[in-house]
Amino acid sequence: MGVYNPPPIPPPEPKKTISQQILGWVVVGAIILFFLAGGLTFMTSGVPYHVLLADIFYCIAGVLFIWKFLTWEDAKQQDSHKRRDISAIAIGCTVVVLVVAVGGNHYLNRTIEAKSGETAQSGVSNPETPPPASPTKPPESGRDNVIAKDTPRVMARLTPLQLAQIYEQRTTVEANKLAEVHVGTWLPISGSVLDIWEVKGVNQEPWMTIVKVDGVAGVICSFRQEWYQRTAILQKGDQVKIIGKISHFDGYTIKLEECEITS
Repeated sequence: MGVYNPPPIPPPEPKKTISQQILGWVVVGAIILFFLAGGLTFMTSGVPYHVLLADIFYCIAGVLFIWKFLTWEDAKQQDSHKRRDISAIAIGCTVVVLVVAVGGNHYLNRTIEAKSGETAQSGVSNPETPPPASPTKPPESGRDNVIAKDTPRVMARLTPLQLAQIYEQRTTVEANKLAEVHVGTWLPISGSVLDIWEVKGVNQEPWMTIVKVDGVAGVICSFRQEWYQRTAILQKGDQVKIIGKISHFDGYTIKLEECEITS
């Protein structure tokens, strides 16, 4: 009788280090999803530089995916030729997705940016621009204050919360079409001051105030030069009542121009 030789016992698989576990697909994938969701949020928001912030979040998500794929242990175990082909496919698909995401971001926001630029350049000479109401204006001086006082104002029929709700359960394209009828109407608001800053640019109203209003993240109000003293003395937390003409809004913020402080 021959001697029985048992089959060799395969060596145990090496345990993953703590760094390998932390940088596994589960953790990195969650981070990638976070940046993708952040890009989508900024893409449809009205915060300053939201288009640039969305592009940055999308690019970070793409770079993280490529880095994780190239350092993936299973991919390293493939032969060099097959690994090179798989890596090229993964990088190519990631670049295509990035191009689509960034391009879609700029395409969707192109209409809003064009409309904002036309509004900033229209000035007081635009016959469609209603003038500020005279009872709430401070003492006038200078040629910039020559405004027709008999042009009627069209008041907004919705509250800030109702305007923001237009973007709920709708795509941005669909909501923008519904929002067009409200752009140019005058909206009275009341809330607390969050910040005040100066805008330096051609054909722009120089003084900006952001006000916290129930139902939206904030209302950005722009004032003419003659409102400098009234806006400059405001402090954070001050309760104010303001009326302004709607130039843009979405599900997060509302932008008002030609604003006046009513109390």
